Amino acid sequence: MTERIKTWWAYLWDFINSQMIVRRLLLAMTLYLTWDSYVWCKQFAQLSKWDALGTAAVIAAVATPATLLLKWVLENYSENRK
Repeated sequence: MTERIKTWWAYLWDFINSQMIVRRLLLAMTLYLTWDSYVWCKQFAQLSKWDALGTAAVIAAVATPATLLLKWVLENYSENRK
């Protein structure tokens, strides 16, 4: 029984790895995160009562990590694509 579970798990993991399911999910979630953070930045810029420098600093603090994560995910996805 245990050997059959190990064989099934190995087959499932090979399928997930060969179809790049985890990488595609990571790419989709990161694209959504980036889009959502940009929408938030747009709304913040429109409704902010701060001065221009403060608003720009907050937008940069929110958008930079999401953009860098997207850059890393896209590079990783394109390098490992078969």
